[in-house]
Amino acid sequence: MVDTSRLRAGCDSPRIVLNCVSDPQARYDRRTGEITGHAGFLQNLFVWIPVGCSDVLVTGSLSEFYLGNNGDTLTRCDTRDTISKLSDTLHLDFHSARVGRIDDAITFGLPFALFQYLHHLGDLARYKRRMDGKLQTPSLYYKLRCGDEIEMIFYDKGAESNDVKLLERLGAPHAARFEVKHKERVARHFRREVLGRDLYDESFWQARVDDLAKRYESIPKLRNLLDLTPNHFGVAELKNYADRKSTRL
Repeated sequence: MVDTSRLRAGCDSPRIVLNCVSDPQARYDRRTGEITGHAGFLQNLFVWIPVGCSDVLVTGSLSEFYLGNNGDTLTRCDTRDTISKLSDTLHLDFHSARVGRIDDAITFGLPFALFQYLHHLGDLARYKRRMDGKLQTPSLYYKLRCGDEIEMIFYDKGAESNDVKLLERLGAPHAARFEVKHKERVARHFRREVLGRDLYDESFWQARVDDLAKRYESIPKLRNLLDLTPNHFGVAELKNYADRKSTRL
């Protein structure tokens, strides 16, 4: 379920971290020329060490880092193993890292291309609805009008993914992705500080599964999508899918 995240871990030895990343470089303030920090990459993950800060920030798709593709999302146990892999690789404790972003998502198969469905999804109170992208592979965004900390998006995962076997695994000719992005103020939204270990905690995981299904269900359907595609694109399937992902070991 979890895909992209931003983790902030305490670090006493930045040089050790820089030795573990590829293409380490100093970054400079364009106006003053002063060094603002050092950055590098750990596979697909962006690693940032600000000057004068004892923390390391890691941002990117955890599923691509662990699974090697961006088609699937992580199960709960996958997430635990991903945090362990990240900790072992950078020699830091990411289980105790503070989480500044969580993107939860599911990918599911469709019998027809996603663009044929999106115009059946209506406006949502407090959110700005926006279509973007190419005609045959559009994306649909729902963004909070009063801030940018939460965003929901539907997009064509089959067209976007680098996973050539995604459609084969889904058993469908097309793939859609629904994501809920908690991009900022994660602690305020969940009413608690969220740590790396919480990403695979069973109760917190189930709460996010419920949140994902609730947000999908809140989007007005101008036509019953189940009438268009039996056994596809309904909230029951979405929640059952997420439940299966949460219990698979």
